[in-house]
Amino acid sequence: MNAIVQLVLFVLFILSLIGLVGGILILILRKKKPLGITLISVSGVVFLFLSCWFIGQLLFSVYQDYEKAVSEENTSAALNPNYGDGSDSYTDDYFDDYREGAFGNTMTTSNQIVVTVSKPSTGDLDERGLEKYYKIDVAITNHSDENLYVSADDFYLYDYTTDIYPDVIDKDYFHEKIEPGKSANFSVYFDYIDDDAELEVEYADLIWS
Repeated sequence: MNAIVQLVLFVLFILSLIGLVGGILILILRKKKPLGITLISVSGVVFLFLSCWFIGQLLFSVYQDYEKAVSEENTSAALNPNYGDGSDSYTDDYFDDYREGAFGNTMTTSNQIVVTVSKPSTGDLDERGLEKYYKIDVAITNHSDENLYVSADDFYLYDYTTDIYPDVIDKDYFHEKIEPGKSANFSVYFDYIDDDAELEVEYADLIWS
């Protein structure tokens, strides 16, 4: 807004404040009540209007400063060569925590658990009452100094084609304690998706695909 207009409005604001105070004083002194009421009414309306206007201008200015700061931040981020490519430190650390291998490979977790996972196979309804399912065979050895408690829910099957983690079939759920130096072999069964699924298996910090 033009600086002259702003100056005029500011002068009107000061005059309305003076008129409002003057009208109140006139009423308190009980002299010329009609004049006091008129001053309070007119000055009060002008004062209220201009107060709202100035407050609105202040809020608008704060909003503009905020928008400018956000815009500058976004521009700075966009100029970053790593912006939008998912290569932030959290993601790097996340993927660096995992070791990957092919199905059938034997790998060791960070806490010295040696694990081998077979390629998922597909099975049909059998005597246990399981409908069509995925099955993985697991061989696991505890080379740590503590007891290992392992269950079917510790193994995750992931399908790239549907972006789905099939659930472990409840009817075949297990939980087992493996003492240090001991081994165990078992199978884990998952809900079936389809024959064209691209599957990987995750356990602790290991991935088989």
